[in-house]
Amino acid sequence: MTIDRDNVEIEATLFGETISGSSEQDTAAYIGDNMFGVAHHDSDSGAIGYLMAAPVGELNDHVSWGYWEHDDGFYATGGLWAAGREAEAAAEHIDTVLAPGAGSHTYHGQVMGGGGDLVGDILLDEDNQLAITFNFSSGDVSGSMGFTTAHEVHEDQNWNFVIDGGFSGSSFSGVNLLQDGDAAGEMQGRFYGSDAQAVGGTFTVDHASLQGVFKGTRE
Repeated sequence: MTIDRDNVEIEATLFGETISGSSEQDTAAYIGDNMFGVAHHDSDSGAIGYLMAAPVGELNDHVSWGYWEHDDGFYATGGLWAAGREAEAAAEHIDTVLAPGAGSHTYHGQVMGGGGDLVGDILLDEDNQLAITFNFSSGDVSGSMGFTTAHEVHEDQNWNFVIDGGFSGSSFSGVNLLQDGDAAGEMQGRFYGSDAQAVGGTFTVDHASLQGVFKGTRE
């Protein structure tokens, strides 16, 4: 995703689909890094789409999240996205600190998303907590993720997962979400910020059709 804040031009590519617009075309608006939006219509193909930032949950200066749709109903990651600033600078920083004896950093944040018809949406409340630790010496990833889902008909459900996996650079994938010791899903993401002050990415929980995005900042 690229944002020209001065001219209010926004372009984002998600799963091979591009959404772009500008204020000059009356198809984009920018108030801040946690509040902007862009609408898209391709006159040749007829494809339509939109992307908007959602200023909800715990906000920070490095990672934003929000909603998107493309091609009249095409969804992925539950129609949610998470993206951040200075990804290249974060990658350079990570390359310099990945070494034996480098220590670890913990990132705290929240998740946003939902599940199928029997699960409902994830609540952004005090029970919504993410803590993920990256050990820059061993390459291990550990932590916890917990939240509550609410449904119009069914009772609220509490979800708690153990994070377990590894990483070897500025991005990570295939990090396990464990529930009662068993594999329940995965998360993937990357570091953001000039000194890797934040992380953001996506997650899925297979058996409950839960999916969403996460973001967190370093202690």
